[in-house]
Amino acid sequence: MLNNNPQPYALYLDDCRNPTVTIDGLPWVIARTYEEFKHELDTRGMPDFVSLDHDLFEEHMQMYFYMRKNGLTAIDYSTFEEKTGVDCCKALVYAIDANEDYPRLPINLHTHNKYGLKVMYDYLRTELKYPKITTQRLPHVYVEELLPASLKR
Repeated sequence: MLNNNPQPYALYLDDCRNPTVTIDGLPWVIARTYEEFKHELDTRGMPDFVSLDHDLFEEHMQMYFYMRKNGLTAIDYSTFEEKTGVDCCKALVYAIDANEDYPRLPINLHTHNKYGLKVMYDYLRTELKYPKITTQRLPHVYVEELLPASLKR
């Protein structure tokens, strides 16, 4: 257990996927938005592992595909109404900084968005100054796949 939280957990940020494997036997807590992610940090305390997606809303995916189609490499975050995984990285760094005695948190970036991945990775490497950041796509299942057949589109 890395944190002082009596209920150790792993925090998974993704708008449409659920993890299908556990990390060190930790139960996953799933956040779909920045607000949910921040709420979990505030109410549960620091996780023992975190895995982050970048694109949390349709507008983020649309930007990604627009960038790929037009050969762009820099995300214009000013166009987004909703927060991305980058904002969650900032909230996480703030929470880590507020817990001075907190050990190095294993962080994984599982986003498919290569542009967002670079922004998140660079931000975390700069702010946290330690190399415990991985970029593995964890085995997952899309939320729609978990729905009963009667609720699927």
